[in-house]
Amino acid sequence: MSPGHFAPLFKSAKSVPDRATPIHTAMIRNWKFLIAHKLPHPQAGSPGRAKYGGYFERFRYDAVLRGHYHVPDLGYYNTKPVIMNGSLPGTDDYAIELSFNTVPTQVMFTVSDKRPIALFWQVDAGHRTKEAEMVQGFEE
Repeated sequence: MSPGHFAPLFKSAKSVPDRATPIHTAMIRNWKFLIAHKLPHPQAGSPGRAKYGGYFERFRYDAVLRGHYHVPDLGYYNTKPVIMNGSLPGTDDYAIELSFNTVPTQVMFTVSDKRPIALFWQVDAGHRTKEAEMVQGFEE
């Protein structure tokens, strides 16, 4: 598979519209990254581990970049780093639906010859105004 190749996991987005997630791969400094918007947490029990095992069998990745859940995280699946990016708006309707607050953050990471993820940072991307407003609302 060439870098950046688009490979949908499912036959048709119409058959499973709420689960269809386009999967991309990209080579960065000789490491293969699996990139998708909505993937489960790698430690999300047996179903999460089974999915990552299937992704690995199909794509043979070295690291995973995922998003959707708005909370930055660095996890692992069988020694393979799994980065979840943050959210520029912070707490929004989606986060409130899930019953949690998020801080406006993004993730920065470096890649080295020895590791696909050498350094990992959470970078503040805004103000905590929405979180402060929500806390004030509960205190009244």
